[in-house]
Amino acid sequence: MSPGTAGGRPAHPCRIAVRELLYHQAPQEQPTAVESVFSRPLSTEEQPYTRKAKVNEAWVPVETGWLLGAGMLHLANDEGRFQQVQPTPQERAAAARKVVEVGLAVAEGEVAVCWLLRPGESLRAEPAEVGRLRLRCREGVARVTVNVFPE
Repeated sequence: MSPGTAGGRPAHPCRIAVRELLYHQAPQEQPTAVESVFSRPLSTEEQPYTRKAKVNEAWVPVETGWLLGAGMLHLANDEGRFQQVQPTPQERAAAARKVVEVGLAVAEGEVAVCWLLRPGESLRAEPAEVGRLRLRCREGVARVTVNVFPE
């Protein structure tokens, strides 16, 4: 048995850990926060899959690389980050329209929209059936980052 193993398994299994804060602030009031902190072990030592992609107005499956399932899926809409320090009003308006829809394939050629992913925002979830998830941009083409963590 090699150092750091117990019965042929690693002494410390792979884990995912999440720490997020969500704030809401009304005018003239203090912000309120919702915090979520957790970690859990994964059942495999498989590597996570990360992919930068572009999605257009046609539905496409979420790419998972070599992973058949997802212990956690993280999607980020990479639009809304500007090369210039001061983008023009037209550039801001164009970026704001690049909302990514996340949907679930419910029948052949039919997708139900589940979530909206606005420019600069992200979401994370553990999908029950990652193979049924689809992405598309409401208008034009949007850059997205897909992170799939093993089960």
